Amino acid sequence: MFSDSWLTRFLQLWNKNIEIVSLLKQENFSAKIGYGLVDDQSPLFVLVVNTGRLVSIRRYRDQPLDWDIRASTDDWKLLIENPPSISQLGLAYTQKRLICRQGNYSLLMKNSNLSKAFSCSFKIMHQVEAA
Repeated sequence: MFSDSWLTRFLQLWNKNIEIVSLLKQENFSAKIGYGLVDDQSPLFVLVVNTGRLVSIRRYRDQPLDWDIRASTDDWKLLIENPPSISQLGLAYTQKRLICRQGNYSLLMKNSNLSKAFSCSFKIMHQVEAA
């Protein structure tokens, strides 16, 4: 999980996924999103999204982030093995199994396009793991 080859495959599948690209493009969504482990000081990797397209994915190197999403190793595995629905994402957040250290999670979940895209990102992670 989250190896360099995993990250490369995630980028490829993200950009092939019409749903996530379209939803984020409709919102003109561009951001630097960190993903990592809840007990680590820094995220493991950063997605750079530009108007819905994933333009790069790389190891975190002290760059500023718009979003910072964290979970334990076990919770990441669970979320990837069983991609959550939007309501399950809300539950994971309230149960502190998914933590948003930076960014406005409430705004994300209130915007239907953004919440659908967030849910879709876990489906893409699942595809990477299944390959």
